[in-house]
Amino acid sequence: MKVGITYNLKSEVEILDPSHPRVEDMFEEFDSPETIEAICKVIEGMGHECVRLGYGRSALEKLLGAKVDFVFNIAEGYYGRSREAHIPAMLDMLEVRYSGPGPLAAALTLDKINAKRVAAGSAVATPPFEIIEDGNHADFAGIKYPVILKLAYEGSSIGLRNDSKVKDVKGLKKKLTWLQANYPKQPVLAEKFVGGREFTVGVIGNQELEILGIMEIIPKAIKLKDFIYSLEVKRNYLEKVKYECPPKISDGLRNKLEKAARLLFAAFGCRDVSRFDFRIDEKGDPYFLECNALPGLHPVSSDIVIMARLKGVEYPQLIERIFKNALERYN
Repeated sequence: MKVGITYNLKSEVEILDPSHPRVEDMFEEFDSPETIEAICKVIEGMGHECVRLGYGRSALEKLLGAKVDFVFNIAEGYYGRSREAHIPAMLDMLEVRYSGPGPLAAALTLDKINAKRVAAGSAVATPPFEIIEDGNHADFAGIKYPVILKLAYEGSSIGLRNDSKVKDVKGLKKKLTWLQANYPKQPVLAEKFVGGREFTVGVIGNQELEILGIMEIIPKAIKLKDFIYSLEVKRNYLEKVKYECPPKISDGLRNKLEKAARLLFAAFGCRDVSRFDFRIDEKGDPYFLECNALPGLHPVSSDIVIMARLKGVEYPQLIERIFKNALERYN
């Protein structure tokens, strides 16, 4: 087969809106050449030709010219609330088969507000939250502290810092002012902070779902009640946290996490592979935080890759399984 790969590289970013502030993490979601090379190496090792398509107009032109049979999609997209849906929508329109979420799931899971609503409607607990629109500096009387402030339409801990947990209205206004100045044109969530253990759950498959693993993110030097899996932590994860997969948890908690992940995979319409983040409250119940329908696949540092490796699944095996799951979905 001739297999295309769609992606966004940090080194090839174009600033489409010159008025947009240049924040250090604004392209944190995008990939490095190392990831593209690693995925292509696996695809070629399976006997296929790998065609680097990239993103945008040039990707469309290459796609039409190369006449690929299948696309391995890891493109995050540029700008906009539904940017992760751009490539899937284009491929659907052209009737090209591809891996990963369709446009609806890609857009829905990036939108934290509606993702939380879908989770709640699927009987999966998620922390209560308030929506703060751009420029809204109201009384905030309904907010119960402590809360964590999150951008509504971002992934990869963009905008999430060690000081994103606030304990009063003064701290909220200070952090909110910074977020709205640096990440304009999107709402901010003031979400109740859940201070227990943090887990991420990998799910792989389609008709028959398999729990790839449950991984606990354990802070090395910070108390759980103050821990945030922030940008600073992720950029220095070897020193800041340790990962445990499988974690030391009861059968009851394991069953709750697995059940919630399976329910959410179906509710969001995920495909092939996804990762779900949870935090545990003081009663031992999991609260859904975020779905990664297009999880990062860096061969060393991405969470789902670390999880798979700790479970004995090496990188080539993981990519092959994602690829084969997508092919089987198309019969």
